[in-house]
Amino acid sequence: MERLRRAACDKATEASNAIAALLDNPDFVQCRSYADLVTSFGAMASAKLLLLKEILSDANATDSDLLPLEVASLAAYLNEAVLHAKALSNSAASIEKSDELAALCRRCLSDSLAIYSNASSSELDQLRRSEAVRHVDSLVAGLGRIQVLAKEFKPQVRDVSLDDLAGSLEEEMRHTEELIARAEARFRELLEESKASMTGIQLEVHSKILDSCTELMSAIALLVVKSRELQEEIVNEGRGTATVKEFYKRHNRWTEGLFSAAKSVGAGANLLVYVVSCFSCVFCERLHIHYLHERVIAQSLCLVKPN
Repeated sequence: MERLRRAACDKATEASNAIAALLDNPDFVQCRSYADLVTSFGAMASAKLLLLKEILSDANATDSDLLPLEVASLAAYLNEAVLHAKALSNSAASIEKSDELAALCRRCLSDSLAIYSNASSSELDQLRRSEAVRHVDSLVAGLGRIQVLAKEFKPQVRDVSLDDLAGSLEEEMRHTEELIARAEARFRELLEESKASMTGIQLEVHSKILDSCTELMSAIALLVVKSRELQEEIVNEGRGTATVKEFYKRHNRWTEGLFSAAKSVGAGANLLVYVVSCFSCVFCERLHIHYLHERVIAQSLCLVKPN
């Protein structure tokens, strides 16, 4: 069990260092994300931290099969939260809050590396466990602050004139369609670049990943179109004698759901493009692309949910 624990910690350390490398990449400043992604992954990471703290605080549980599992789960959720939080900071209107969010991302990565280092010790004694728990507490606090800031960055429908909700939503949906089309084109471009520079198994792996991402963007593009058609159908059937503008004003919560979903899909597609591009340069792992792949699918379904 000790070997499994150390292997899990080593793998988590490797993944966190890969995220740190992504954040240090100058091109990452162009990446964008959305507040809901940050709060979602932040909440999941915080829950895993509480479980990990319980295990580390119990001397009799440190060599159980739970520790490697919780370390692996924490690394996955935390790295997602940090990646999206840093991407969110890139578009923050406030320089101070953008800098604070970026600093919190690095602090969280630093705490996580300290946790993995202490937890991987061959002799997980009281001192090591106490040190790991201290960094767990620091990480929980850091994630909490990240989630608070993310909520402040979240766009609200009330920030848009009630008289222009219909036009603003239409503009957001159109922008999402453009991002999806751009992402699909970029994946095709990356595939051609891979064919020109790779051979054998490496080319096969990259081709499968890029084909999958291209198919995903095509499916999402179709979903966005169908969502807009359904949206128009609901508005026309539900507004009665009222105007379209009046319908959106009366159903502002539904409208806010569509705003959030559209922004999440666009941000997710944008981030997926960036990470896949970095993967081609050996900056990240297939597992991380899989997480983003699944997350974009989940956010796309939200375009239908509000309806």
